[in-house]
Amino acid sequence: MLLSFVKLFPFVVQADVSPFLEEQLLQEQKQNLRKQILNKFSHVRGQLRTQQQEEEAEIKRLEEQLARLRALNATTAAQQALNDRNDLCLKSADLSSRWLIASPTDRLKYDDQRRTVPPTPEECHQLREVLTPRYACPQTERMGNKGDGGYAVCLRSGALRSPSTACVSYSFGLGTDWSYDVDLSGMCYTHSFDPTLYKKPRDVQRFEGRQIDFHKWGLTSDGRTFCHRGATQVWSKTLEGTMSALNHTSVDILKLSIDEGEWEFLEKQGMGSSVLHNVTQLVMKLHFHHILASVAVRRLSVLRSLGFSLFQTSFRPTQGTEKFPCGNIEAQVGYIRDS
Repeated sequence: MLLSFVKLFPFVVQADVSPFLEEQLLQEQKQNLRKQILNKFSHVRGQLRTQQQEEEAEIKRLEEQLARLRALNATTAAQQALNDRNDLCLKSADLSSRWLIASPTDRLKYDDQRRTVPPTPEECHQLREVLTPRYACPQTERMGNKGDGGYAVCLRSGALRSPSTACVSYSFGLGTDWSYDVDLSGMCYTHSFDPTLYKKPRDVQRFEGRQIDFHKWGLTSDGRTFCHRGATQVWSKTLEGTMSALNHTSVDILKLSIDEGEWEFLEKQGMGSSVLHNVTQLVMKLHFHHILASVAVRRLSVLRSLGFSLFQTSFRPTQGTEKFPCGNIEAQVGYIRDS
């Protein structure tokens, strides 16, 4: 303001301008200069912020594109590996030549080719004896459907650890019927295993809050990779390997429905130290399609020597001309460790 006045009326300003007037002029110049600098700084800062936001958006877009490419590459590699493994199964059509990758069922079928003599009456009597319950559980409850997918569980005092988060259940072999796993998950943390499935069925996923974890591997005596139904190669672990992978030292209930693999599993338990010492209860489906009666008796007797008592048996008889071991196709059995 003062500077403008001086410009308009120069005759007012004398040759010897007072110090006060000079100070006012300098202050006004400084303020103008400061405003110019601040305006410029604000403009540059806005440009930098806009540039930074654009760069961050570009980086995010590139990261998302990279993630999609990695996922696509992983899927392609997994599919190629699966195709290679399946080719191995298909190219090894001769069962005797693919013994190391045969499923437990196929191994029994291979053994079955050598069987020509039917079981004797004495062998059938021994099989009935070993499958006769010797323990009366004070409280049993069926978990799952009344048909093929359900199993009777002994709920005597102390049979399951409490609370339910401390109780551990393993369920090997699922197929399309998860009713046993869903029912048991209400009282025990259930780990469900099946190498032939890709994920939980949609109707089971809604029970996430009921403590069900799904694992895509099966159970064998040696943890091998094998051919499922002669075409698809699948993965397995031993029971020891499974417990180690899941960081468990004991299992409250072990369920096996593994298409004749139970006989191979039981055979392993009779050799030296058995992991079943860390299992409280065992429920399983026995398949009699290809097992010799004498072999079945010998392998089931192992459970008695390991301290298990049979509390439940239900048979599925043969039909028509089918004989199998002693007139039965399958049996559901329940064992519990002696208290």
